[in-house]
Amino acid sequence: MLRSKLILLGIVFGFEPLEPAASAAEVQVINGQFGNKFISISGRIEQEDAKIFAESAVSSKADTVILNSPGGSVNSSMEIGRLIRARGMITVVTRNSYCVSACGLIWVAGVRRVLAPGARVGFHATFMTRDSMRMESGVGNALVGRYLTLLNLPERAVVFATTAGPDSLNWLDADNKGSSGIDLEIAESDYPSPVTVAAIMKSSGPPKAIRIRETERLAFRKQ
Repeated sequence: MLRSKLILLGIVFGFEPLEPAASAAEVQVINGQFGNKFISISGRIEQEDAKIFAESAVSSKADTVILNSPGGSVNSSMEIGRLIRARGMITVVTRNSYCVSACGLIWVAGVRRVLAPGARVGFHATFMTRDSMRMESGVGNALVGRYLTLLNLPERAVVFATTAGPDSLNWLDADNKGSSGIDLEIAESDYPSPVTVAAIMKSSGPPKAIRIRETERLAFRKQ
C-alpha cells in the first residue's frame, strides 16, 4: 500500500489560546498560512478538556488535531475522540513528540492517523489508583474496547490497546501497524517542529464519519 502524499501546508503564523482555566492540558487553535486551522492539545488531559476541545472544534472548524500528551482522563479522551471521528478530523503527532496512554485514544479516532519522524504513540490498560497503587480496571478496559469497536477497529486493536500493564506501554509504529489492527500513515518528510503542520491529501475523500448517538455516550466509571 503506497503511502499517501504529504503536502506541507505552511508555517503557522498565529495562535488563538482558548481559556484553559481549570484545564491541565493546553488547547489551542492554530492559524495556518493559507487560512486553514488546526487544534493543538498538549500536556495532561483532564475532564474539563473535552468541553474546551468541543467548543474550539465547533468555532474554528479545524480539520486536524495535533497531539503531544502523556495521557490523563480516559473519559475526556474518549469524548474528544468521539467528536474527532464525528467531524472527520485528521490526527497528527509531530516530529519527536509523543502521545501515550489516554492520548492514544484521541489519536486513534482520526479518520487519518499520522506519525511524523520520531513521533511515538503508546497504549496501555486503564487503571485506577488506590493507596498510591495502580490497579487495572476491567470496567475501563471494557469501555475502551467498546469505544474502539465503534471506531470500526478490529478485535486485535482492542487487545493491542489494553494488554500492556498500567506501568508499561505497547508502542505503535509502521512495523507493527498490521498486527496491531491500527492503520496509520507515516510522514515521508520531516516536520521541523509542531508549528509546521502537514495534512494528508488523497484522491479519495476520508472515510464517512461515524455518528455515535447521544445514548451511546461512553464513560469511564470508577469501580
